[in-house]
Amino acid sequence: MMISPVPMNAVYFSNCIVLTPDHKPVIVEGKRQRTAVQTFTSAAPAKEKKGLDFEVGRGTLLGEIEIVTEYMSKTHSDSYISMHRLMYNSQGVSLQRKGNVRRFNGFSFDEDSKLYSSKLTSIKKMKSVDRKLSMKLLGLNQNSTMQELMDFLMLPEDKGRHAPNKKKSKTPSKRQRSSTKDNEGKTTPAKKKSSAKSKPKTTPKKKKVPTADSALIPLL
Repeated sequence: MMISPVPMNAVYFSNCIVLTPDHKPVIVEGKRQRTAVQTFTSAAPAKEKKGLDFEVGRGTLLGEIEIVTEYMSKTHSDSYISMHRLMYNSQGVSLQRKGNVRRFNGFSFDEDSKLYSSKLTSIKKMKSVDRKLSMKLLGLNQNSTMQELMDFLMLPEDKGRHAPNKKKSKTPSKRQRSSTKDNEGKTTPAKKKSSAKSKPKTTPKKKKVPTADSALIPLL
């Protein structure tokens, strides 16, 4: 029996015997390896968050100015949003906002730079309420000019001022009004205020005195 030669374009199956054109048997074993197709996806580059620039100025750290720290202990973090945006161009995180303000010691740019004029423009665009609040928390007079605020942010300094204390009200409390103390320390109840409407005075009725005629006994 004659075996015809296998053509060149014949399909080779695994684990079978085929004949080459020179009639020599070749054993083909194993499975054909398939290469996995790799797909490439273009991902957008992640934006790197720029850190805040601390201690770049030439002035005193705000955390070392006494009036600033006194106001910080009494004021909520939300009151520093406008100030933080003015210093670092962002409103900051609530838990880190006060700490970032403490580490500010002035801007690093010069007065003749574009950044200086840009920052002064930002102060002018602030709401009047936010600008006055920032002046107060920095220890400045609330009637200070915008230029004075800019000068302070360029070179912060401690002017020895302190935050005013809250004045106690002189009006007596309810307990003080309800009782008054004498010199010996005894408490006597306070006099009640007389009502506006006074009750009409009633005159006592006169008793009838028996006369001589009424005292006579009738005769039987």
